[in-house]
Amino acid sequence: MNDVRINRIPLGDVQSLTIALKLREFLTDFVVCLILASAIANCDVLITEDADILVLRDTGSYTNILNAYNPGFRLSSFKEFFGRHVRRG
Repeated sequence: MNDVRINRIPLGDVQSLTIALKLREFLTDFVVCLILASAIANCDVLITEDADILVLRDTGSYTNILNAYNPGFRLSSFKEFFGRHVRRG
């Protein structure tokens, strides 16, 4: 089924692979590196509950990667993101 509201993000493009290799310094699971790298290369935000990913927000080396590829990108937990974006009553 094709839903026009959902974009497929490539995992194997050059920019995502380059970022993934840099993230490998912080994350042991290369698949997680690819997911995060693809989000950095193609998105504004990644909503995740993965503690290994969320803890990166506090590291200078991770910030350097963001500044080089997508300074506006941010990581958010489900609660952080939807707590701010849910309309009430």
